[in-house]
Amino acid sequence: MARSFRAATPIRRFLYLLIDDDHRAHTLRKIDTTPFFAAGVYPQHGSVSPAAMRPTLLPPPVARFESPPGDCFAQFFPLGRGVEKIVGINEHRYTMICDTRTMAVRAGPDLRHDKRLHQPPSWAEVGDRRPPTDDREPRIISFADCGASSGGVIRVSTRLGGTYAFDTARGSWRREGDWTLPFEGRAQYVADYGLWFGFSNSDRGGFGLRAANFEGGRPVQRHLWPDVDGIADHADEWYTGDDYLSYLGAGRFCVTRFLTSTKDFLHIAVVTALEATLAAGSEELHMVRKASRCYHFSKVF
Repeated sequence: MARSFRAATPIRRFLYLLIDDDHRAHTLRKIDTTPFFAAGVYPQHGSVSPAAMRPTLLPPPVARFESPPGDCFAQFFPLGRGVEKIVGINEHRYTMICDTRTMAVRAGPDLRHDKRLHQPPSWAEVGDRRPPTDDREPRIISFADCGASSGGVIRVSTRLGGTYAFDTARGSWRREGDWTLPFEGRAQYVADYGLWFGFSNSDRGGFGLRAANFEGGRPVQRHLWPDVDGIADHADEWYTGDDYLSYLGAGRFCVTRFLTSTKDFLHIAVVTALEATLAAGSEELHMVRKASRCYHFSKVF
């Protein structure tokens, strides 16, 4: 018999979807995840075709961010563990901050440097220092954020191999070794489990989910869940975009995948709820797939 994990971390209820409406504006949608985990939602198994999923209407916008000609916000970032704020940044160093609890919007401080880069590397200079990556290929393919056992260290891995660590207290970089993180993109630390969770780098498209911790300064895999949302069999039908893993607290996760149809270039977002459970008398962590929703749109960031 399996039992659900119940931690002290409060459950985060909402996901936020930011959409470019092609009219020099971005709209913010707030998705309530409560129905994904409702008592009547049974575990899902097997393959799922996004094309066969019934479209779910997007919730109405809770905020709209407009930009004057030639001065659009190019990047948006969540701020805080529960996405308490969303920060927008443009190429002229201007910032805006939206409080997701009150929907109040205000201007933020200007950045120190312009963000207009004709050949942008994938790293960002921190503390006026860049990571000591191989100059032939500085592109970062994965990174792990700070965790309780990392000592305030952010780790990044490059495409040609090699992992580097940034000490947030000292503001300095160091080379960790020739190994790479076992993730695709971001791995986030979940304190409830003392593990980093992220998409696996061992399968095409990153459809698997992996959990690992660090021992002796190197990552050690603890759990691997292949094809976690059941759409890997239909990968050839879609151009894959960005994927996001969100931890909602109390063992609840959501996977959000942005896909574009290879047939008619339809843009969709597939959101899948996952719930972590522990088998009785075992430390083996299972990831149970719950409800999925498919949203259609024109463009998303």
